[in-house]
Amino acid sequence: MKSLHSFLTEGAEDPAIFKAVFLAGGPGSGKTFTVGKTALTALGFKVVNSDISLEWLKKNSGLPANMNDFTKEQRSTLGKLQHQARGIAKRKMTKYQGDGNGVVVDGTGGSIKSMQ
Repeated sequence: MKSLHSFLTEGAEDPAIFKAVFLAGGPGSGKTFTVGKTALTALGFKVVNSDISLEWLKKNSGLPANMNDFTKEQRSTLGKLQHQARGIAKRKMTKYQGDGNGVVVDGTGGSIKSMQ
């Protein structure tokens, strides 16, 4: 376990290795906005957020950007894409952990199991 002194002597040039920041809150509460307003990514932290993967999958599947415009069939497809997006996020987390990268876990915190 690190001593308080070691945390106080870390500097801006130290890599963000083996560290994690967990963000939890409801949709639209400002988690991703907060990450963008901090220097976490500039310090080397990698962001794990299944929403990023979901948006990419939606775009590549030809789904409308606004979920209010979805047909019944498209809503069914969305569930499958959400499952794929969670899988992508898990693989990213595994890769980042294996590389020793610091990570920012950006999620709602709705599932303690998912956060663990």
